[in-house]
Amino acid sequence: MYKQAPQTSFYYESTYNYLYLQVHNLPKETTTRSAFSRKKSSIAAPPINWTNIAIYDIATDSTRYLFDTNPDRKIKLFLFEQEYNAEQQKIIFNSNIGNIINNKELAVSSPKDKLLLVLEKTEQKSFEFWSSDKQGKNLQLVKTIDWNLTWKLDIQNNKILFIQPLPNAVHIEAIDW
Repeated sequence: MYKQAPQTSFYYESTYNYLYLQVHNLPKETTTRSAFSRKKSSIAAPPINWTNIAIYDIATDSTRYLFDTNPDRKIKLFLFEQEYNAEQQKIIFNSNIGNIINNKELAVSSPKDKLLLVLEKTEQKSFEFWSSDKQGKNLQLVKTIDWNLTWKLDIQNNKILFIQPLPNAVHIEAIDW
């Protein structure tokens, strides 16, 4: 029995005319044999994870992948600036998340040529923050944090803030966005 592939989400980026598509791991299949038949059946598989980003360039009909192949990767967040909304005076993103701050009453600006990805590292109980340009080039690991840290994307100040609670204090590290 074949399981249907998960629905692939995609995001359109108008400045470069790209489609960003989620790449998933798929359940493995095995072939079982009996004396009278041979059929395919699904075996128990781990939950389907979002493992990569395919970047489809509509103009050139070409596809590239952001990461090398790794079926165990777990992408928890994929984020980029889509456009400036003059009426609301803020940047519109491809996803609505609560980690974005200082995104109001902004001067007119063009969307940044950046992608932000957050990968979950379950065994290490951590998250990795990765960044690249919108073409998928210049991919770099920005920071790895423990699950118990908080982070915010500060639009007005162009920073990613990593916030660590300490006894009777707090440590904040700001990295350029």
